Amino acid sequence: MSSNKDKFRKLLKGIETGDPEAVKVVNESKYIQHNPLTKTGNIGLAELFKRLANTSPKVEIVRIFEDRDFVFAHTDYDFNVLEVGFEVFRFEDGYAVEHWDNLQTKPGQPNPSGHTMLNGATEIIDLDKTETNRELVREFIEDTLVAGTAGQTRPLRGRRKLHRTQSRHAGRLPRPGGRTGENGKFTPIPGHPPHPGRG
Repeated sequence: MSSNKDKFRKLLKGIETGDPEAVKVVNESKYIQHNPLTKTGNIGLAELFKRLANTSPKVEIVRIFEDRDFVFAHTDYDFNVLEVGFEVFRFEDGYAVEHWDNLQTKPGQPNPSGHTMLNGATEIIDLDKTETNRELVREFIEDTLVAGTAGQTRPLRGRRKLHRTQSRHAGRLPRPGGRTGENGKFTPIPGHPPHPGRG
């Protein structure tokens, strides 16, 4: 019996071939597609794969992980345009029932800190720290992405931040409502007020 990770890998590689069999892992009656450019259900995916196959796409799965009902992959796509993707599928009873993704144009060079969007470790080596890492990510999302406090309420406990974002230096977090320049100075964007609670 193949794992959800194996099914996900076959699904993504189906983009290269346009093979409609690849999308049979999708539970048509329950599937929720969060990408507004793709129709819900395996028929929508089959249509997308068939259309993409005409462009001779290349799909490289750089890293893929399975955690409970979720499988997520970091991908290097060539759809006539080079893009980096982050794909997440939720599975129930061995079938994909929900999908989220994000695609960004792949830059031709590393960011100012010397990292690309794809380099780095591809295997998990610290499974014993899974729950600690989950809590760290939960804190980051709650503090930085939701509340906009960037660790002001809970420090990141001295952990080194390694950013893959191409437009930022490693270790510098983006702030809502503006840009942080090369000199580290924050410049508000007109019409985009800073996040509540920030000066």
